[in-house]
Amino acid sequence: MTPRGTDWGLALVVSLLFATGMISLFAAAPGDAWVFYAHDVLAFALAGLLVVKMRRVWTRLVRASEWDRQMKAGVLATVFVALALVSGWVWSGGGRVSLAGFTLLSWHLVLGWVLVAAVAVHAYVRARRIRVRDIADRRQFLIAAGGVAGGLALWKVQRPGST
Repeated sequence: MTPRGTDWGLALVVSLLFATGMISLFAAAPGDAWVFYAHDVLAFALAGLLVVKMRRVWTRLVRASEWDRQMKAGVLATVFVALALVSGWVWSGGGRVSLAGFTLLSWHLVLGWVLVAAVAVHAYVRARRIRVRDIADRRQFLIAAGGVAGGLALWKVQRPGST
């Protein structure tokens, strides 16, 4: 996957997670379960994209000499991605934890909002315009489809453990 494809994919998935998370606040009917399923699958897709991104930037992250002001926004976004993912997975897995008088779901909601803001700042500071070859190539499509299929498979595998 191209670096720009990865970055724009992360932004897209975070946006979709935000949208499905906000919709889930109002989903109360049995027919609204799709929102939770979509949110879960997107979370696994985000985790996969995060692994791809970390493989690309790891050498810059571990060398303090390569850190610049722009790198801090990316590190902040990465921290919030990890915290949002872990808090969501623990909550959906039955972890009824409270921190500072707030449930883990409340923290997950706040982390999601902060994540969206951090990704927006990171995109503003470092984003490069997406090119046709970043999205129109068959290989890119197959990689993206594989990411979605992988997210769906991981979600399906973990479902028995979270019920």
